[in-house]
Parts: sequence; C-alpha cells; structure tokens
Amino acid sequence: MIKRRHAGYILLFVVFGACTTFNSPEPVPSYLEISNFKLSTDADMGISDAWVYVNNEFVGVFGLPAKVPVLQWEAVNVVLKPGVKFNGIASTRGIYHFYNEFTGSYQLNPGQTVFIKPQTAYNDSWVSRVYTEDFERTLSTFEYPSYSDTVLVSTTTDKFMGKYSGAVWLNTSHQTFECFCYPGNTDWFTTPSAIKQAGLFFELNYKTNNEFTVGLIIPASETKKIPLITFNKSDSWKKAYVDLHSYLQLYPASTKYRVYLASSLPTGQTEACILLDNLRIVQ
Repeated sequence: MIKRRHAGYILLFVVFGACTTFNSPEPVPSYLEISNFKLSTDADMGISDAWVYVNNEFVGVFGLPAKVPVLQWEAVNVVLKPGVKFNGIASTRGIYHFYNEFTGSYQLNPGQTVFIKPQTAYNDSWVSRVYTEDFERTLSTFEYPSYSDTVLVSTTTDKFMGKYSGAVWLNTSHQTFECFCYPGNTDWFTTPSAIKQAGLFFELNYKTNNEFTVGLIIPASETKKIPLITFNKSDSWKKAYVDLHSYLQLYPASTKYRVYLASSLPTGQTEACILLDNLRIVQ
C-alpha cells in the first residue's frame, strides 16, 4: 500500500508540474522599429537591409523599414550595418562595408517600441573612389567606340540630384550606344593587388525605359568583353551596386580593366531614354 501511495504522489507531481510548465507566460519582446537608412552624401536609396546587432550579438538581417523583436529588457547598444543587394539581385544580399555602421544606445522595456532613424556616410578614412561621374561638369570621363552612334549628354530633364544627370537618347537615327568609363590619365583602371573586405564595386543611379548592360573589358592574350548585369526598365530612380571583384578574380593574371555601358534600340521601337547619375568605382 505504501508503494502505491508514493506512486500516486509521483504521478500527481508530474502532472501538475507539467501543467505549470505549459502555462508559463511567453516572454514579451521589446521592439526596434527601424526606418530606411539616410545616406548623408547624396539622395541615395540603395540601402535595402539592416544587419542588426544588439550588445554585440547578431539578431538578423531585416529588409527596411523593419520592426525587430528583441528579447532583452535593459540598456543596450544597437549596431546597424547597411546592407545592399549586390548586382540588384535579392539572393545576393550583403553588408556594404563602404558605408559606416550606425550605432546607438537605447533602453528596452517589455512590449515597448524604440524608433530608430539610422544615418550613414561613406567611410572616407579608407574608401578610395577611383572613378566618379556626377554629370555636373564637362563630360570628359567617357570614351566611345566607333560603332556607337550616340553619346551621353548632361540633362536637366527628370534629373536625379544636383543640376544635371546623364542621358542617352536612342532613336531610329541613333540606335546603338556604348561607352567606356575613362580614368583620365590612362585607358585602363588598375586592378588592386589586394582587395579589401569591402571589395570593388561600380555604383550607379539609373532610370530607364530601355534595357542597358554594364560589363567589364579585361586585357588578356585575347581581350575579353564580359557583360555583367543587364538592367531592366524602371520608371523610377534606382541604385545599383555592381560587384566587379567577383569577376576580376577569375582573371588573376590581369592587372587592369575597363567598365563599359551599352544599349541598343529594340526592333519596332522608335525611341528610348536611359538616365544615369552618380557613377562611381569604389575600392
């Protein structure tokens, strides 16, 4: 009989202990409501994500704007690292190390929301801009092959920022466009001997009603022309970050490169316009 009573007590303990566990309240998170990054240097809109760290612990990657739950209720240090879509592809998201991270200290409480408006800028202490074209001066940073029957011109029509943007006008008399970004003192850009963690990127803002391509030209035993990205039509201004390093590292013997842009008028179409601004090569 004694053994049976003990077994009953044990059973009751297990049952009621389990009920206590199942009925324990869920922890109430605090929230970080993060707006889009503001880039201080220009009217940029290419930062798509925030890589979120709280007290040096990685929380996750969040498309902006975002509301991020955090299971901490104390004074915390928040770090937001700007993230972009490399080559405009959603599956190739990453931290853009050329931009400074945003940091802030906040008090987190259960159920409450902290609002964060992050700002960033280029890290000018180590970022090197080896090429810049903002279309605010005489356009001397482009070269054109003989088969290109139109050129880039400055325009105030639907400009992105500043006084001017760049425009390529295609029509039935001018159907082919191609240009090379020109370093100024030589025909080629020099491939860095060591690529930093940040990489090597060609940045551009664009708005277009016609497809256009960004590519690389690499001198080898036989010069290689490599189309990298073809941008689709966009009726609003967009920002793109073209990863040059991933392609240049396929040609380790090459010490120089060129960047080209190209487009042509589609069959059956009578005109097209490609608008560009803030072309940069950064490393």
